[in-house]
Amino acid sequence: MLFSIPAALEPTTDHPEAFPAWLSVAIEVTLLGLLAVTAAGLVTRRRFGLVAALGAAALFVAMAVACPVSGHHSFGAWWYGQMACALGLVAITVAALRRS
Repeated sequence: MLFSIPAALEPTTDHPEAFPAWLSVAIEVTLLGLLAVTAAGLVTRRRFGLVAALGAAALFVAMAVACPVSGHHSFGAWWYGQMACALGLVAITVAALRRS
């Protein structure tokens, strides 16, 4: 849920060529890979699932910061909602790691 809300908030891009296509694909594939490892770890009730979730959340924060900084999207109110979701994912994952 916290991954889909920021996608809904994100406006259309100002400069689609802000990132090279190969870099965008590499970042997205890495994020999807981390989410797959997270799912596998959580289904099998292993700690590596939470570690992968923290990696995915950290990458998500980096992506949220990079969008307006690179000029891919213009900075706006949507960004605060996106950062709240991204940092919320980090906080939830850190709390789950501490409890495990």
